[in-house]
Formats: sequence, structure tokens, C-alpha cells
Amino acid sequence: MPFACTSGLYDWCGKAAKVPNACAVAIANFVSREPGDAEWSHIGLIEPVEQGSFVHDLDGTARLLTVQFNERKLPASVRDKEIKKRYEDLMAKGDRALNKKEYAQLKEDVENALLPQAFVVPSQVPVLVYRDRILVCSSSAKRVESVLHLIVRMCDARKVQLEFSEIETTDSPGFLIGQMARNGVQPLNNGGTLAAGKKGKFKGEDKRTISVSDRDMSADEVQKILSDSTYTVVELATTLHDNDDGNVICSFTLTDKFVFKGVKLSDITMSGIEGRDKDDMHATYWLLAKTFKQLIDAVIDALNGDEGDDDL
Repeated sequence: MPFACTSGLYDWCGKAAKVPNACAVAIANFVSREPGDAEWSHIGLIEPVEQGSFVHDLDGTARLLTVQFNERKLPASVRDKEIKKRYEDLMAKGDRALNKKEYAQLKEDVENALLPQAFVVPSQVPVLVYRDRILVCSSSAKRVESVLHLIVRMCDARKVQLEFSEIETTDSPGFLIGQMARNGVQPLNNGGTLAAGKKGKFKGEDKRTISVSDRDMSADEVQKILSDSTYTVVELATTLHDNDDGNVICSFTLTDKFVFKGVKLSDITMSGIEGRDKDDMHATYWLLAKTFKQLIDAVIDALNGDEGDDDL
């Protein structure tokens, strides 16, 4: 999910990448660790490419941070067994059935009591910092909010001037994907194009959702949905084509919330980077940063195109 961002973070990341040891000391309070005895989760920075460096410079294309979520997971079978036991004990004492609020409290009490039995599951969210934008590589709004909150606290501690905002555009992402679904393509100022793929999701006024897969958006049955003013396009499979020979640069799904999902680079197979050497990891992240910048620029270009009437 991309955001507009003041250049203070980009500049600080550049300095931090040049002096990794000083950076590690400066942000010691924001480094990843195991959740405490009374904590269900903790988030913090980890070294994205090489040990000892929490900020990695991708040859000027972007600066890379990696936020790790360490979350305790309690096996559902363990939790449910204890809830059932406590509930049956209450009923055996002649207590009345619990209402919804009381049952939720019982569940919370059980989870807190069983906290020591929960195991920690780590997961990472890469963050690409461009000069005037930031891309949080997660489609979860909750995780994105947590990552931005961590970065704001880190910058406040370092007295780094920082401000996030939504990217301002002439049209909305919802308008764009609705337009592409109906027209098939969206020309870009650089000569490239965005084109509708064969998968989409439409939501009606009554919150009813229609999903189509492996269908051309030009198909009669799809166009019939698009002509219905009670439905809006909320997700659309999309491909980005270059401005030279029209080859596909990447494919992705764009949502009406300005979220990119399932990004795939054309003709390139991306394998897991864990355990690979730092040169491979650097090259992989550099390629991703470069492609994502091209992708975001293309979508913003399309969002700032000519205005039109959107019947959706």
C-alpha cells in the first residue's frame, strides 16, 4: 500500500545505511524481539539483507526497511478445550447461561491464562522508502497501520521530520478500475498502457459481492454487471505494458483502496530469498523496488488522466 511521504525519512535512511553501527545504537528500542511474558505480540526492525544493518540502500532506487511481527499463536484446540471446561464448571454450579459479552470475557480470560503455552510465529513486512513515497508491502490495513506507527515513533525519537498522507490524484482507484473494466485499457502518458485482466470483483449496494474469474471484461455477462449502476468494481486483475513493444512488465490486482495484490513480474520466477547470500538478496530487492516504482508511477499517471463519467 503506497503513501506520500516527506523526504526526511528517505534522507535519514540514506545516512543510516552508510553508518550501520551507529544506526543500530540509535534505534535499539525499535529492534525486533520476542514478546514479553504478558505480551501477545511485538513488532520491530530486523536486518533485511546483511547482519548489523537495519537500513539497506538499493543503489539509490529506494531504501529498504524490514519490520518483523512476532505474534503468539494459541492452538485453537487448547483454547476451546479450556473454554469448554470452564463453561461446564459454571453451569454445574447452577449459573445461568452466559450472554455474548460474558462469553467474550470468558474467552479473553482463558487466552490470558494460557498465554505461556502460545508459540511465537514471526512474519516480515518489507518497507520500500522512496524520496517522496513509501510502500508498505502488505495488503492488511491493520498491519500497514502498525508499521507506519512504528516508523513514526522511530523518527520522533531521532527528531526526523516525517509526514505521511494518502497520495492525491485526480481520480480514485475505484474510478480507474471501473473505467478499465469497461474499456479494457488505460493509456499512459509515457506511451505504455494498463490493461484489464480476466479476474474481478464487484460489490453491490446491498453488499452482495460478485466475483468473476477467467473471463474477459468485454464478455457480455461481465459488461451486464458493469452496466448495473448498483455495482462498483472493487478489485481488478491488471497488467502493465511498456511503451516500446507492448510487452507485459508485470501483472497484479488493483483494489479500490489503492492496494496492489499478487504482483508478478513477467518472465521472471521469484523464489524465496531466505538463506540466500546478500548479493542475491540485494539484487532481488533492487528489482522489486525498481518494478514497484514503475508500477506505482504508472497507476498514478492513470489516476491523473482525463476525467470522465463513471456510471458505477
